[in-house]
Amino acid sequence: KRIRRKNVQLSRWVVNLGAADGRCGRGTEVLDPANCLVEEQNFHGLLIEGNESLALASHARLGDDRLNDVLVRAAAITPSTVADLVLGQLPIKEVDLLKIDVDSIPHDALLVALLSSGLRAKVLHTEIGPWFPPPAQYWRDYGVSEPLVYTPR
Repeated sequence: KRIRRKNVQLSRWVVNLGAADGRCGRGTEVLDPANCLVEEQNFHGLLIEGNESLALASHARLGDDRLNDVLVRAAAITPSTVADLVLGQLPIKEVDLLKIDVDSIPHDALLVALLSSGLRAKVLHTEIGPWFPPPAQYWRDYGVSEPLVYTPR
């Protein structure tokens, strides 16, 4: 609402890194502002989720049969792959919201990779864990050959 009051032109695109099952979650402890914009305000969205089952649920909820463009991808996100993954799917480089909620990778590394590749966001939303507040960080080590997409066993 504040952005609209300042007459800022909106692209009506969001990028959601960690889209879970696509639910908005308004009124719950798992509120996802990017999913809310797609679901309630008909924004276009690139929704990426590392858990294949959740990505399928997100696609069922928000994909295909909508008036807005919604791209749902099950994919591993690392600092070395995030820019190609995101910019290779988006029709534009300026989005209204970039939400980063990736539990296994430091968010600042993902953000630097995206911004260095030309992505611009009017609003940035990132998750922090209150049990490890900034500047404390934790993440899982990853390698090129190690799968990061979680699949059901």
